[in-house]
Order: sequence, then C-alpha cells, then structure tokens
Amino acid sequence: MMMSDLFDTKKFEGDHSVADLQQNRCAPIPPVRGVYVVRAPDGFKPIFLETSRGGHFKGVDPTMPIADLEKLWVAGTPILYIGKAGGEGIQATLCTRIRALLDFGLGKRVGHRGGRVLWQVEGAERFIISWRQLPDEDPYTVEQDMIAEFRARNFGKRPFANLTG
Repeated sequence: MMMSDLFDTKKFEGDHSVADLQQNRCAPIPPVRGVYVVRAPDGFKPIFLETSRGGHFKGVDPTMPIADLEKLWVAGTPILYIGKAGGEGIQATLCTRIRALLDFGLGKRVGHRGGRVLWQVEGAERFIISWRQLPDEDPYTVEQDMIAEFRARNFGKRPFANLTG
C-alpha cells in the first residue's frame, strides 16, 4: 500500500481530543475492529514531565527518563501513535482499546502499555484521536504497514509512542 492510502484522512473518522473522549467515555467510537492514530495538534511543542500520569499496571511505573523521551520524539510529524483493535481471535474493538488507552492516561491500572509515553507529555489532553474501521482487513497487518510507512518517511524512527513495531 502507498502512504497516501494508509494515512488517507478521508478513510479516518473522529478527530476528537483526548479530553473530549475522556469526558464522554468514548461515546462516538464504534465497537468494531480497526486502527487508530493519536496525533499532536498543529504547532504542538513537547514539554516532557518528570513523572508519567499513566497508570501503574501490575505495579510497573510507566515513567521514562526525559532524555529517552527526547530521543523518541519525531520532529516534523503530528503522528504520535498508531494502534490497533481486534483481529483474528481478538475481541477488542476500537471503543474498548481507545478507552483503555485513555483510562491508562487518567492513571487507572489498565492493560494498555502501548502508547504509554503519551502520558508523560504536558498537554496530552489536547492530542487528537482518529480511527479507521476495518471490517474486511486485519488490523494488525494495517497497523504494521502504517508503522513501516512512517519509518520509511522518518529515517527509520517509529512514531513517538510506538515503542515496538
């Protein structure tokens, strides 16, 4: 797939801020499988927090050293994280996965370690989440293709909060 197809904004829905989705308990997000993207608003400049606001799932503190966060940040792109929901034998939906991501950001002890560095950025409540329903495609494959395309365009770097892939 070409970059224009994978990241085609016409194929994504949403564009809701983290704050809006947290307040509305993800009401507008459909309970289907797909991929989702977290991105920074226009002109966003990161300020990293000493301590993560993320939940301590299974007693693990998600805080990373600021020097590591600075190395992970990819300047020149708004895309911060690419996630997936559902797939072969996986019951998760866009609604449940995004809700888990947001609950983790509220400090709750939920199993969503992907994207955990998002919650160590000041102003994360302004990040924007969009999603793409994938009724006939494998979310894992689409997510991996999107990360590969991102890496190809960004000197081998993954999106800021995709620590694997």
